[in-house]
Amino acid sequence: KSNTEKIVLAVNKPAGIVCTEDVREKKNIIRYLKYPVRVTYAGRLDKDSEGLLIMTNDGEFANEIIHPRYHIAKVYEVTINGILKTEEIKQLEQGVVLDDGIKTLPAKLWVTNKDFAHEQTMFELTIQEGRNRQIKRMLEVFGYEVRRLHRRSLGPITVRGLNVGEYRLMKPFEVKQLRRLANEGRLK
Repeated sequence: KSNTEKIVLAVNKPAGIVCTEDVREKKNIIRYLKYPVRVTYAGRLDKDSEGLLIMTNDGEFANEIIHPRYHIAKVYEVTINGILKTEEIKQLEQGVVLDDGIKTLPAKLWVTNKDFAHEQTMFELTIQEGRNRQIKRMLEVFGYEVRRLHRRSLGPITVRGLNVGEYRLMKPFEVKQLRRLANEGRLK
């Protein structure tokens, strides 16, 4: 065991920043944060996605919150091109089969705005898993393109109070909460 202090950050990631450790990528999250201690991301957000990103130097914790068998609710604010149909909402909530043949777990979808003038729908989507590009792939099933994707929360942790690009140290009780959720949500 190293005696390095465990650091866990909640970051409000801006769009355009890449979750990569590749130093050749000028806009990588590690360079962007300039955090004095080496931290890495626990679960990525795509380059064009924004919102809550957990960064840490605690590998064990990172694995707990990103491993597919740990299910922690993640809430996203999504804007797509086109108007979602009731039947499509039902299917998204029940789970859809992605391009790899695997069906997504049940989700919750709450439409916040159907903007007919701009042909777009805004909604909140809560998913339990975090497969690669999952939300974009879920919507591609119906031929929609995601215009904006913002992760608002991961379990009880939110970006509330953080401007885009800001971060804060997570409190020990928050880390414990996430750990507990991950372990309760583990599939036996």
